[in-house]
Amino acid sequence: MKKKDGRKYRRRRVFLFLFLLFCMGAALSFHYVYGRGIVIAIDPGHGGDDVGASGYVDEVDINESTARYLQELLDEDDNYSAVLTREYGEGVTLSSRNRRAEWGLADLFISIHANSSEDGNGHGFECYSATPGSQNYEGSLTFAHLVVDEIAKTGTTIRGEDGVRFLYYDSGGEKIIKESSDETVYEYTTLTVLAEKEIPAILVEQCFVNNAEDIDRLGDEDGCEQAAIAYYRAICAYFDTEPIV
Repeated sequence: MKKKDGRKYRRRRVFLFLFLLFCMGAALSFHYVYGRGIVIAIDPGHGGDDVGASGYVDEVDINESTARYLQELLDEDDNYSAVLTREYGEGVTLSSRNRRAEWGLADLFISIHANSSEDGNGHGFECYSATPGSQNYEGSLTFAHLVVDEIAKTGTTIRGEDGVRFLYYDSGGEKIIKESSDETVYEYTTLTVLAEKEIPAILVEQCFVNNAEDIDRLGDEDGCEQAAIAYYRAICAYFDTEPIV
């Protein structure tokens, strides 16, 4: 009888130990998922051997510099945390960027890019939203307009009707750009980093790398910081939190 009681006692101890481990794991998971506040996925465009467009500076340098400033702001704000779609200097496929945002349980996605023009006369800022008909269209469009409102305060030129656009690719791979006033649901494909997401997602073209005035406005170190502040304040406006700057 005592032998059986001993086995039963040991089984209870093992069960209790496993139950405590489960509880600890659940608590850690809860803290990891819910203790980070609102998660913002930052996608620094290009990377690795792909420097993007080249001009007075390489596009990738603008993208990464802006991403760093935005990451710092979000990490300093207790309401937010940042998840990067790639490490700085790293080259990552578009599908991998989307997976990293998904695995990071992101609540919003911003892809940072810079533009270029053949004649060097292109200038200004534009923002591409998830397209009409997509499940994240409404939230993406709202966030895109908030970003443009904040960027406009820097004094840079806002391109197009209101700075917010939709980008499509036809069957031959040619780009088709529509203004935000065109809510037609097209069958064309769109930017990979904006497609098939449940969360608001935008891609910004911050400035033109081969326009000196644009670089001075939003492409040098000070300009990248100003752009990051604008994105951060737009994020705060979207989620209705008080910005720290």
